[in-house]
Amino acid sequence: MVHREGYYEYMGRRLREEGVFDDARGRVFEMDMAELTGAYYNVLKRNKELLEEVEDLKERLHDANIHNKK
Repeated sequence: MVHREGYYEYMGRRLREEGVFDDARGRVFEMDMAELTGAYYNVLKRNKELLEEVEDLKERLHDANIHNKK
């Protein structure tokens, strides 16, 4: 099976080949991208937590409505 290079892998390789990361600006750019990636995954985790909380609250509200109708 042939491994297909993803977009971000390709762009990262291309930028390294062009020497973008060889100077101080490139290192700052690389650190900034790493920080943004970390922040993005933190947002995804928080979003998952909030969705689970919403589902729990919906279920509890549904259960409360069933008990109040009796």
